[in-house]
Amino acid sequence: MIIENPILYKSHMISSIRRMLSDLRFTEIQTPVLRKYPGDRDRPRLFLEDGRSLRESSAYALRVNLAITDRLYEIGPMFRPDVASDRHLPEFTMLDLYAADFDLAAAKTLALQIVTTFYQGELRTVSFADVVLATFAIDLRRDEQGEQKLCQLLAQQYSMQDASVLRLLDRYITDCIEPLSKNCCLLVTDFSPAPEVRAKLAPGLACVSERFEIQINGEEVVHGYVDEPDVNALSVRAASYDALGYEDRTIIDLIRKGRVPPGSAGFGIGIERLAKASLGLPSLRDLMPSWEFAQ
Repeated sequence: MIIENPILYKSHMISSIRRMLSDLRFTEIQTPVLRKYPGDRDRPRLFLEDGRSLRESSAYALRVNLAITDRLYEIGPMFRPDVASDRHLPEFTMLDLYAADFDLAAAKTLALQIVTTFYQGELRTVSFADVVLATFAIDLRRDEQGEQKLCQLLAQQYSMQDASVLRLLDRYITDCIEPLSKNCCLLVTDFSPAPEVRAKLAPGLACVSERFEIQINGEEVVHGYVDEPDVNALSVRAASYDALGYEDRTIIDLIRKGRVPPGSAGFGIGIERLAKASLGLPSLRDLMPSWEFAQ
């Protein structure tokens, strides 16, 4: 079915994803848009005057509900304090999905199934760890200090001596990894821990997490990972990156009480970004109905 209007295409995409996930025994639920946690210094949330914030993801709330059903998802509005541009919107639509019975391979397979249903370009794969090894001679698979060494070099390269590890790696991914996805669907694996401190570390590897991204034409479309099941390890790791927030502590407490399963995996897909890539559109604004009312 060929749909040229971007708004109708986006609607068709969402309907198709819902049918696909229903066939795979996923349950759609709704989680709160209002949150009381303001985010951390690197990922602040959009504030309201009463002190609450608007969510930028459903991930935490979905994970809590794994106690109810082992496969669930939500498609809904998310918010970030971004300036509107062709690549970013302060309000956007996200598919967030979680499964208690998924491992890394299952999460990647389903994410690729959804993405390639709509984007018909070439599929490629690249390892973040391999790129770092080839560029900086730093072996993230064997060197436990690999991420620290990489960020020391990046701080010098970008003249960002006071930047956090996350900011440095985000800059590097934007500058050196995302351009590899030009005119293709790029599955990126073998990231170091900082971009997602809640991801499980890959067994037997020093500084690589069980996390992946799918990028298309220089933009991240999918962010996925396996949750760290060891809550003690999660607490220590998140605190070391100054990222142990209220929601992390809540999840950890619920896991310790047996109210949330410790093992799970999931991903988020930016609906507008996937539609933009699939239609070859120049701007995300083309996928927001009545955009003028939000200005």
